[in-house]
Amino acid sequence: MLWQDEPRGDRYAQVRSILERPLRGLLPEFSGNRDVVLQLRVIRFHAQTPRVRNMIFGGAHELEFTFALYDANTGALVYGPAYRDLTFTAYGGRNAVEAEARGLTQRVRIEGRFHDWMISEFQLAAAPSGLTF
Repeated sequence: MLWQDEPRGDRYAQVRSILERPLRGLLPEFSGNRDVVLQLRVIRFHAQTPRVRNMIFGGAHELEFTFALYDANTGALVYGPAYRDLTFTAYGGRNAVEAEARGLTQRVRIEGRFHDWMISEFQLAAAPSGLTF
């Protein structure tokens, strides 16, 4: 796991908040005839270091995980586990500086990517993030 875009602290808690924020925002869009629990296991979470972000190309934001759905009442597996790779190109150099000046930080872009995946994966009637990846 690599996350350095926030002050020193519990990096696992910071990454958890990056992934939970879009999920919590979309909870009202979930509906169905069964209560389920979503279990997410992060395999790889890799954002950019300042050194890489200052390079012209910037590399990639790597987000790989498995997820499974369990019946909230019985604990029975409903779906999965399924692997997903949401890796996308990171901004680098001048593009990174300009994006951050517009508020498009690494956190915002990663949260947006996860938000858009959830809309697609779970066929939610919510607006996409509007970001490009």
